[in-house]
Amino acid sequence: MWQRETIYYILNPGKIRLKAADEIRTTLLSEEYGAAADGGNLAYRVLDGTVEIGITLEDERLRHLGATFNVYGVPVGGIGDALSKAQFVLSPFLSPPEVKALCFVIGGELPGYTTANDVSYSLALGGHTLFVTGSIETGDMHVRVVCNTLLGESP
Repeated sequence: MWQRETIYYILNPGKIRLKAADEIRTTLLSEEYGAAADGGNLAYRVLDGTVEIGITLEDERLRHLGATFNVYGVPVGGIGDALSKAQFVLSPFLSPPEVKALCFVIGGELPGYTTANDVSYSLALGGHTLFVTGSIETGDMHVRVVCNTLLGESP
């Protein structure tokens, strides 16, 4: 079943939907993630503290997510380990088939948006848009997920 769903999302990445705000909040406030809450904002670190994430939840949906990290400092031991860590980092927001599909889609498209100096990539995800920007030279990266209504688009 996961295989069929994963293929569906690979072929239709615009159908990937982030989980509801309550579900995201509950997961992130668990001991596994240990996010600190400040109203509708949550902040936490993952992957041995190398990835810092801040999110804003409003109107029962994720309004904004910002993650900063240095790709050269993230502890990853091969493709299997990278996929396992992606599953952990993204599981509060997406279902397992959606995580697998997103990794596949980004893995295939991102090289085309990478120059010798920088990365500038975006992908529509249902009612949100994902942006990846950063420096190849320094390895400093920033990932943002923004609710399309904040970008002036209808939900």
